[in-house]
Order: sequence, then structure tokens, then C-alpha cells
Amino acid sequence: MTRDLDTPRFPPPELADREGLVSVGGRLTPTWLLAAYRQGIFPWPLLLPDGYALAWFSPDPRVVLPWESLHIPRRLARRLRRGEFTFT
Repeated sequence: MTRDLDTPRFPPPELADREGLVSVGGRLTPTWLLAAYRQGIFPWPLLLPDGYALAWFSPDPRVVLPWESLHIPRRLARRLRRGEFTFT
């Protein structure tokens, strides 16, 4: 059986292991990232004895940044206003 790498499919995040690992493999493309992010899954390199593999994680509990109380230093705010960075 071959896996279709053009169509991202992830197991439910509830099936993640103790470390939050959901899946290994796939591609680091916008299609894969959007599919993962919609499920609360994010990519992270996994160090193996012979190199790296693309792993997908969904730890529980997760860190959530409360935007309404997030402090942005003045210099960073200036750079953001100049349009050097974008947030999506």
C-alpha cells in the first residue's frame, strides 16, 4: 500500500502518544500545514540516528497565548508597523 503524499491525513490528536506525537512523515507544504493546524497539530523535526524525519505533534496540554494580554516591546511594535513581519 502506498501513501498519497498530496493528500494530508492525520490520526485524531486524541490518539497522540504521551509526548504528543501524532504522526511521522508527510510533506512540509502549505496544504499539509493548513490541514495539520486545523486539527491543532504542528510539524517538528524528529532526530533519528541517521538524520531527521518530519514529525507531527499535538501535545496536551498546549500553550495558548492570550493575545489581549500579550506584551509587545516598543522596538518590536515599531518593526511590525513598518511591515517587516506578517502574522496569519
